[in-house]
Amino acid sequence: MEISLNVYINDFETNIQFDDSIIEILNANNFKISKSTLYFLLKDNVVSYIGQGKNNFSQEDQKFDKVIKVEVPSYVDLEYLEYIFIEEAIQKKIELINKQKSSEPKIWKSQKSDVDAYKDKVLFILKNFELDIFKSQNNTKSSSKENFSKPRHKWTKEISQILFTAKSIGGEGKAIWRSKDELVLLSGAKLTVNPQMNKDGSMNYSAQFAQKLRTDHLDKIVDNYTTVDIVFKSPNQLGMFLFFGGQNTWAELKDSNGKSLDDWSRID
Repeated sequence: MEISLNVYINDFETNIQFDDSIIEILNANNFKISKSTLYFLLKDNVVSYIGQGKNNFSQEDQKFDKVIKVEVPSYVDLEYLEYIFIEEAIQKKIELINKQKSSEPKIWKSQKSDVDAYKDKVLFILKNFELDIFKSQNNTKSSSKENFSKPRHKWTKEISQILFTAKSIGGEGKAIWRSKDELVLLSGAKLTVNPQMNKDGSMNYSAQFAQKLRTDHLDKIVDNYTTVDIVFKSPNQLGMFLFFGGQNTWAELKDSNGKSLDDWSRID
């Protein structure tokens, strides 16, 4: 299967657009209910709820850490799509907090083919974003943390006094993590010129987001050097901007003794 995607990524969500559809992958804190949208609530990357916004489930009653929202095109029957996703979860022995409807929604046979094909596309895209939501819970309980958990970092006042330097793939810059949500790339940073590409020659997702960041700060760049200090919300954003995507900025940013920002701030 081959699908053309437009992807936008930031620290809080991944937005994927394809075939008049939008898939949003969000953390639980950024979740807001919308009608006429299909939702998957996930815990440790395994689906625990499948339903529509109109179902009015109580967010406070559920335990989940990730949300997938799917805005479907007009030719896809949302009731039937919800039904077949829940059916597949049941077949894969996934325990959902909501129960299956008693009967299959009645639609034309030709419509079923369209919806079945659409469901396969959604699952294919999610798998390529490392979200195989219908993996059996028995297999994922032991491995989900190992495969998907990210290290946690904590800003401290001590860290705010340190000048960090990052140098990689043609880019170089100095930065200060001055507050929890403000990482400052100091003026004079040298930007990596060439974006990181996929094997087929297309720009990868990180580079696409990096391109947007550079466009947003175009007035602060001359001949691939920054002319003023620029504030980013996270090391990941700074790294995408500086190195045109793909680098682990937590490891690249180092103090004068070679100790990385990851070493200074990691808490688990």
